[in-house]
Amino acid sequence: MTSRLWSERDIPFTPTLNSQNEDLSPQDTNLNQKNSISDISINSDSPSIFRLGSLKCIQEVSQCPISYKNSRNSEDGVSHNASKMSKSSEDIPTSTNARKFDSSENEVLFNTTETANNSKYDGSVLSLSITDNKLFSGSQDSNIYVWDLQTFQLIRVLSGHTGGIMCLALDRNSSLLFSGSADGTIRVWDVDTLSCLYKIVAGSNSGSILSIVYVDEYELIVIGCQNSTIQWFSLKSKDDVSKNNRMAEILLRKSKFFEGTGNPEVKTDSPAYYLSGGSTRDPDFFLINPNSSSSTLNDMENVYIIFDNNTIPNAHYGYVNSLYSSKLPDCIDTVLFSSSSDNSIKIWKISDNNISLMDTLELPEDEEMGVLSIAIHDELLFTGLQGGEVLVWDLEIRRPIRFLKGHTDDVLSIVYLNDFIYTGSYDGTICAWTNNFEPVFKLSAHDYSHVLSMVVSPIENMLVSGSSHNTIKFWRQSLQKTSPKPSPASSNIEFFSQPQLGLDSSVDIYNPQTDKICSSFMITCLDQWISFKSVSGHNEFQKECRSSAKFLKDLAFSLGASESRLLAGSSGRNPLVYFRFDPNSDKTQAIPFSKDTETIVIYGHYDVVPAGDSSSWDSFPFSLKGKDGYLYGRGVTDNKGPVLSMLFSVYELYHSKELSIPVVFLIEGEEENLCEGLDDAVKANSHLFGKPKLVLLSSSYWIGENKPCLTYGMRGNIRVKLEVDSLRTSDVHSGVWGGASNEPLIWLTNIISKLTSPNGKVNIPGFNDLVDDVTPEEHERMNSLVDTIFKNESEYNLIEPRSKFMTVPKNLSSISNVVSWPSKERFEDSNLNSNQSDSSHDNYKREKIFNQLMHRWRYPTLSIHKISLNSSSPSYNFGLIPPVSSATISMRTVPSQTYEHIADNISLYVKTIFTNLVGEMVPSRNFSFSVHETKSCFDDSSSHLFELHEIHSGTHYSTPLILKLEIKQISDWWLANTNHMYYKMAADIISKEWDEEKSNPNYKEKSSKKSEINSKKCGGSDQFYIKKIGENQNSASMNLHIKDGSGPQQTLSDQNSGGYNNSIYDSNTNNVLLVREGGSIPAVPWLEKFFGGDCVCMNIPMGQSSDNAHLPNERIRLVNLIKGRSIVKNLIYEIGKIQTI
Repeated sequence: MTSRLWSERDIPFTPTLNSQNEDLSPQDTNLNQKNSISDISINSDSPSIFRLGSLKCIQEVSQCPISYKNSRNSEDGVSHNASKMSKSSEDIPTSTNARKFDSSENEVLFNTTETANNSKYDGSVLSLSITDNKLFSGSQDSNIYVWDLQTFQLIRVLSGHTGGIMCLALDRNSSLLFSGSADGTIRVWDVDTLSCLYKIVAGSNSGSILSIVYVDEYELIVIGCQNSTIQWFSLKSKDDVSKNNRMAEILLRKSKFFEGTGNPEVKTDSPAYYLSGGSTRDPDFFLINPNSSSSTLNDMENVYIIFDNNTIPNAHYGYVNSLYSSKLPDCIDTVLFSSSSDNSIKIWKISDNNISLMDTLELPEDEEMGVLSIAIHDELLFTGLQGGEVLVWDLEIRRPIRFLKGHTDDVLSIVYLNDFIYTGSYDGTICAWTNNFEPVFKLSAHDYSHVLSMVVSPIENMLVSGSSHNTIKFWRQSLQKTSPKPSPASSNIEFFSQPQLGLDSSVDIYNPQTDKICSSFMITCLDQWISFKSVSGHNEFQKECRSSAKFLKDLAFSLGASESRLLAGSSGRNPLVYFRFDPNSDKTQAIPFSKDTETIVIYGHYDVVPAGDSSSWDSFPFSLKGKDGYLYGRGVTDNKGPVLSMLFSVYELYHSKELSIPVVFLIEGEEENLCEGLDDAVKANSHLFGKPKLVLLSSSYWIGENKPCLTYGMRGNIRVKLEVDSLRTSDVHSGVWGGASNEPLIWLTNIISKLTSPNGKVNIPGFNDLVDDVTPEEHERMNSLVDTIFKNESEYNLIEPRSKFMTVPKNLSSISNVVSWPSKERFEDSNLNSNQSDSSHDNYKREKIFNQLMHRWRYPTLSIHKISLNSSSPSYNFGLIPPVSSATISMRTVPSQTYEHIADNISLYVKTIFTNLVGEMVPSRNFSFSVHETKSCFDDSSSHLFELHEIHSGTHYSTPLILKLEIKQISDWWLANTNHMYYKMAADIISKEWDEEKSNPNYKEKSSKKSEINSKKCGGSDQFYIKKIGENQNSASMNLHIKDGSGPQQTLSDQNSGGYNNSIYDSNTNNVLLVREGGSIPAVPWLEKFFGGDCVCMNIPMGQSSDNAHLPNERIRLVNLIKGRSIVKNLIYEIGKIQTI
């Protein structure tokens, strides 16, 4: 199978230069040689080397979703021909930073509090900076947005600046963040706590701070300003100037030109004017908070000033667009590079508290363009120019050696990642070049909005780009093509991975300290797996289904599975995927796997439902798309995403040598088609599964959006088909035969109308006889659940489906999003005060939720899904009577109903209805009527044939009508014992996993949080200890045991599940909702019954209620997949320790 390129819009090709450049060496230093993207010829069969360096967008987030949507709907958008900032009286060339703002009719809107709010694109991503686990994005709306690189979710918004965040920088250890703003100030932030440490006011009349760099050797902050100055501030000597002198400097300063706005057309009050009481502007604009109880002088504690002696006036003859600190060849000292719109790059010598000019690099005379961006790698200086070119300099000879031409507008950012150079431009594109300056590809990065900023993360092999439309895209770089280790069966599946993620078993790709790496690889695998259109029940997709199964089989084997194979199901059906991970143990002591080996079985499915109308999707259904922390694509939540999450959880345990119990995976391909062939395959290969203690799956969803759930019950499903056949071979006309011929539809509607009442009551006698009574404990649990939903799921409504006349956004088209609650006015009474009215309204909500959950989970139901007419006419004709009509019905069953009891009752009831209808017929002379029944029964199905006999003169009869009744059990109901040890354990692990993020939103790596769980009481003096998986723990320190001073140690495996002491896991699990499902999964009760013994099933949902399973825009939140993986990993780890004690 040919692999796909890792880019959304890049075009595969074979790069060849035109004839006049064909023989030129990449090292040729002739300045007239320009490598141009336009010189590339298109060829779909490009060699694999040119797939290297390509980019795949794995996630897209928006800083200001509402603003973003409004701006995207604008007809004109940001004009590609927007006017640039006007030149000053000194004829200063245009600055790149002016391009980062919206321009309209030659009016420049520099970012102030007032103008930013009026700008159509006040959330443009002006700057980016990245650490190992966080991304910082500087916005035009004056905020800094902090993103989690593992989940792509927003962690925090840092506010304080009052102008756009023009530039960001980090120190070498990524512990300090430096932000420069259009308000003329710098702020220093603690990367861990995300708190502001220092506020620094730039020199007088500095204007916007366009560039910033931090020199670690000297603890020096260096900034490039709009007024052409370069300024610096030493953190080492920050307190050398007293607070009194700093305050005096602020009082003396007056702002006549750039102060605070960067725009001479926008007037602003000076700090002195503010302190005199004349200003009404936000006082924090001047970094002083008058509402503080402390004195103004004390407010200057962490406020600092850059004085004139730390300023180089006229460092350039234009805005200082870019700064970069690096080393020159054969030089050990760090130097500073600066670029400007004056066509020059300057090199500055840095000392403890001084900066002096060393050299100036002038652009060639024929290149009258400003230098807008710079980057340095391997003794080469890359400079992005106005107009779209990149000029490459050799720093050893300090001469330009190559032009790179790929853009049509200003090059605003240049980054280097793994032997590839990437340039981002105002024309909205990103170009890629090899380190030999050969063009690789050009892609439209942000749907034709401007690329304003870029940054790279070498650890993640990721490039991040920011646009003028408020969006940030995360691009994964493709570096190499590797194949998995040889599989027992031949395979043509290709796996792509990062260099650290080689799939050879000799390479340990799991690092407990950086589980983000596995998350990245998991997403990559999910992207490939989603591309298979594995739709079950359709012959045209059978090959895709098989390829999908082989992909999973080969992936599991490459990750270390001891055995990986395909199992045959029913004839003509998709195969099942079987693989097993054996425990980590010394080979000399390993016990061979057998049918008596205790195991954990993980069940799932790889088949999906059809995507439906592609126009209903916001992206291609069979290509993974990331947006706002979610992954979109058919199968991401049902069920490929959760299956891969569980696979990688076992894989992590295996590679960290902490897997102590065999884990068997059974992933079928017919779940969406009633699990056809599952029972045959498992029965024929029962020896492959050992003796399962637990069957684990993730094939349901949270009840809302916020609270994690643990599913412990599902209703059963019995399918019924009723068909009335007149035995005619064709339609008849109602005008000719109406009233003289039997009409099947009339008979059918009379029968089905008596099965159920409009209020949902099932009228079948004995239908509810075996339904378990609702116990007081169950009633209390449901009330408690309703209270939790009411308090925590404010956006989750349960009243009734949305009206078809209401407009529903595509991303809210899930079954859980319904109309709003009735307004409080409906509950208001003139005799009630407001509190009583609110209480009445709340009680109504609670009662509605309670009743609906009980009917969805707890009570049996009968639903009529479809009435079909079998007509002999090719098209519908109003006047015809069809010869056959049928109805499809389903009955959802609950404990302790049985299929046999219900099948007997419904067949008897249908026969009674049919007989009564026949009895109502008025017989003609010498004619009478009777009903004759023929039936056949099997284990899970039965068929009944009721014939209407028309008897003439008591001897001869004919059959004018037949009623067929077919009953089939699709799935039995399933209800687990939530007091079981495994359920208590799972609830505890889920609660702690989700509490961890809430209690510490600034967490770094999850691995740093794997600390010992607090000890819990187990009656009397018993102590139950659990330790999470630690990076340096040995097996002895992770044993799960009960410590009892009065007697010998007792293992939990010796205890009976029914007599298990609940207090062992009595920690607060209020964050986990124990829920049931109204739907059915045939495999769950069947597997639990087949494996028997003390095997239990457990369903840990990973998806949210709005995941749109089976609907357009199916999605799953990435953090749910990652958390779910960790939950399954810890659960298997703990169970394994119990079984090995």
